[in-house]
Order: sequence, then structure tokens, then C-alpha cells
Amino acid sequence: MVRRTKKEITAPLLLTIATAILYISGASPSTFGMYEGMNWYARFTYQFLHISIWHLLINMWNLWGITTTYKIRIWHLVTAYLISASPFFYGDIPTVGLSGVCFSLMGIIWYQVLHTKLYHCWILGFIFIGFLFPGTAARLHLYCYCIGFIIGWLNKPVKYETGN
Repeated sequence: MVRRTKKEITAPLLLTIATAILYISGASPSTFGMYEGMNWYARFTYQFLHISIWHLLINMWNLWGITTTYKIRIWHLVTAYLISASPFFYGDIPTVGLSGVCFSLMGIIWYQVLHTKLYHCWILGFIFIGFLFPGTAARLHLYCYCIGFIIGWLNKPVKYETGN
């Protein structure tokens, strides 16, 4: 088990609680969701809204699993959030949910995984499956994972070999 600071434990927990409260409150995806012609603040709020309880539970399970299994720092969460809120991506379907943040995190932490080739195959498989289901933001998932992967690659710790 990875040792974590209180901030690293508290941040995903607060994110999970805030997202669940928004779902229960009945906040409207048409007000906060990402779609063509959206309000400027919708780009920064769509991640916290979900269409159904199953959508919410899958995203929360994924986020909690990533943040408790791997060494996720606060800067990882902030970077993943900013990637998913990026102005460079405009989806062709209305979008809500934390899946963009989760795919960004999975891209950022790829170097922490033991079997990286298998890991990338699984992630790309999930993204491909998303393209088969209408209403899934598969392009957003692919975008977030690719940008997260690049950021993870650029921040990957360097191992130095010691010479004799």
C-alpha cells in the first residue's frame, strides 16, 4: 500500500462527495454540461454532473480505484481536471461526468503500472468499446488519455545507472 498524505486522501474523497451531492440535488446537465453553445463555466463544471446513478457509480469507482491504488498527487488531480476542461476539445455530443478526468489520470500514471503494454491495451480497448456505444464521449476519453499519457511521459522519473 502506498503511503499518502491527508491531502492526497481528502481530495478524491471530497470530489466524490461533491459529485454525489450534485447528483442528488438534481443539478441540470443542460445548465452545466459541455455542449455546443454552452455557458463559459460549463467547461469547468460538467465533470461533476452525471446522467444516472450507474454513470455516477462507475465514475466514482474508477476515480477511487485509481487514487487508492497508484501514487496520485494533488497536481495529478488538478492536471487531469484541466485536461478534461481543455478548450481544445469540443465534443459532438453533450457531455457530463468524470470519465475525462479518470482517463487523464490513467494516462498520467501509466509509468507506475507494472505491465505497461497490457495496461495500454486494456485502456485502448475500453476507449474502442466507447466508440461502439452511442452517447458515449469516446473522443473525449481518447483525447484525455493521450494528453495524460504525454504529460506522464514528460514527468516520468528518470532512472540513472551507476557506473563502476
